[in-house]
Formats: sequence, structure tokens, C-alpha cells
Amino acid sequence: MKKLLILSSVAIFLGLFTQSCKKVKDGCTAPTACNYDASANNDDRSCMFAKTWYRDKDGDGKGTPNESEVSCTQPEGFVDNRIDDNDLNVLARQRAVMIYRGATWCPPCGAYGDPTKEYVHGAYGDDCIILSSQSNDDITSSGEFGYTFGGEYMTFVGATGIPHGFWLGENFAMADRGFYTDANANNSAAAADIDAIMGNTPTVGVTAEARIEGGNIIIDTKAEFYAAAGQRYISVFVTENNVLADQAHSVNGTVPGMAHNHIIRATATTSASASLGLESMGTSFATGEEFVNSYSIPLGSGWSSGNLEAVVMIWSSTQPDGILNAFVIPVSQ
Repeated sequence: MKKLLILSSVAIFLGLFTQSCKKVKDGCTAPTACNYDASANNDDRSCMFAKTWYRDKDGDGKGTPNESEVSCTQPEGFVDNRIDDNDLNVLARQRAVMIYRGATWCPPCGAYGDPTKEYVHGAYGDDCIILSSQSNDDITSSGEFGYTFGGEYMTFVGATGIPHGFWLGENFAMADRGFYTDANANNSAAAADIDAIMGNTPTVGVTAEARIEGGNIIIDTKAEFYAAAGQRYISVFVTENNVLADQAHSVNGTVPGMAHNHIIRATATTSASASLGLESMGTSFATGEEFVNSYSIPLGSGWSSGNLEAVVMIWSSTQPDGILNAFVIPVSQ
């Protein structure tokens, strides 16, 4: 009996010794990062993510906002800014919009929702504008606009569970659904909706410039109508990328310091339709008519100014499914 006890004690000691001596390897543990290290077990905050690059048509070091690529490395002929006024024009391009409802406390969001959101951005770049509405978590509280905006969509379709996604664009009946436990099924369903939207012919296009002046973000917008239209609405948002927060995960428990992107931060509107950020553009538009306006959003004290983007959307109605087209642009310093 004593020999058995001694052997058991030795086994316990060796187990504790082995566990205490487990090698810690620092590195990037975010699977979607450009420098992801599958062998790392301690996130050292070194993760670097793909960024949007803009074509420099005339070689002046200034990029056009209308032609972009998402890449970990700088493509030839592209720069990381889009401030060339000579290249700024409205393209007759139909873009899709994806609205995502998730939360840091939601395990399926970390396992199934967020990966699809990142897949969409990696596959489509700025051709699919993503708005991420967090549901009263470590990133967005219930009193903030981002929470309210996503809540309007959940109420509109009668959805209660998250993660939940919405896909919108002109001549497309808004699609919405939860997320499967199969990544391929999630990605394929999202891609099918986005491809269908982008295959449509737009009746309105939109572009924008965004910059920080003093304590405000100034967004200059321009829309062009390719067909006569009646009442139309516009919304202007600021979103933030690379917001770090621990994320609950159905498979991995918790992902520490996960990067959350496309977080809705604020809207420029103060109108009665503030829950969706809408303002009226006018009651009628002729073919070829342009709508030009400038908007201002106070710079939030907790926002990282280098990770901000401005999103402009054109709507046919004040209902959540009324989005026609959209445009996203980084906020220049």
C-alpha cells in the first residue's frame, strides 16, 4: 500500500512539474490576422490585419476611393490613402450591405458569426459594406447608437437570437438569418446574397471624403442618380476597426483580445428617424441629378482615430429594408 501511495505521489508531482514547465510562446493568435501563428499560445498583441489599398492612377501618391483592394501587402500601383480629389467621382457600381448583430458575451458569435463577417470583408472588400451592431457588451452598451441601429433590424424581422445577419441592396429582398455551425455554409450563403446584389444595376451611386478637423469628423458626400426617383434618404455613420475585446467562443471558450471590426460608433443625423440614422435627401430626383452635402460627427474620446471609417448609405424608405446602395471610406487624419 505504501509503495502505491508513493507511486501516486510521484505521478502527481511529475504532472504538476510538466504543467508548470509548459512552454509559453508569444505571438499572434488571431486566425484572421496576416501574421497568425498557429503555434503561439499567448497573444502578444502583435496581430496585423489586412488593410484596404487604393489605386493611385496618376502616380501622385494619392489614391482614388473608388478602386480598392484588401491585402496584407501593398499591391503594385496602390497606396494606403484615398485623398485624390482629381480621382473622386461617383461610379455606377452596385454595392452590397451586410448588417451583423453580435456580442462579446455570445459564444456562437465568436465561433460562427464573426468568422463569416471577416470572410465577407476578405472576399469582397469595399464592395460589401459591413456594419457591426454589438448587443450590450464590452464594446457597445444599450444606450449607444450602434446597439439601437441593430435592434431596429432585429425587431423588424422578429429575431431574438444572435448572431444574426442581414444582407441588403437595390432590387433585392432583404435576406436575414442566423449562422450555421458549418463555416462553409455560412460563407456560401453570404456570398450568394452579395453576388446577387452586386449583379443588379444601381439607380443611384454614392461616394464620400472623410477627415478629422478639430474634434469633429467631417464627411463630404456626393450621390448621383442614374434614373429618375422619388423620395430618398441618406445616412452617414462612423465605424471603427480593430477594437480589441475578449470574445466568448463556442469551441475555444474565450478568445482574449480579439479584434472586432466595422463597429458602428455614431450617426450624423439628429432627425426623427435617428434610430436608423436617416435624413431626407428630397422628394424627387431627375436622371443625372446630383446630391452633394457635408456632415459632421463629434470624435469620440475612446475611439482610435487611425481605425475609423465613414459609411454613407442611400435609402428608398425609412424602413430597415430600404437600403439601396452604400460607400465606405477611411477617415483621414
